[in-house]
Amino acid sequence: MGLTSTNVGFTRLFGGGIVGMLAGVTLAVLATGAAGFVFSWLRRRSGSLIAPIALHWSLNGLGALAAAVVWHLST
Repeated sequence: MGLTSTNVGFTRLFGGGIVGMLAGVTLAVLATGAAGFVFSWLRRRSGSLIAPIALHWSLNGLGALAAAVVWHLST
C-alpha cells in the first residue's frame, strides 16, 4: 500500500515493509482514539462544543506551523 514509503523518518525507524505499515496504522489508530477521548472529555467537562473545536483548531495550526518550519529549514 505504501502508507509509510514517503515518510523517510518513519521508514528509518520502523522499516518500509509490512512491519512499518502495521506500526504506522497502529500508531494512527491509537492517536486517533486518544484524541477522541480527550475531545470527548473536554466537551463533557466544559459543557460546550467550542472548547474541543478550539483545541482541534489550535493543534492543527501548530502542526501546519511546524511543517512550514521544517520545510523552510530543509530547503
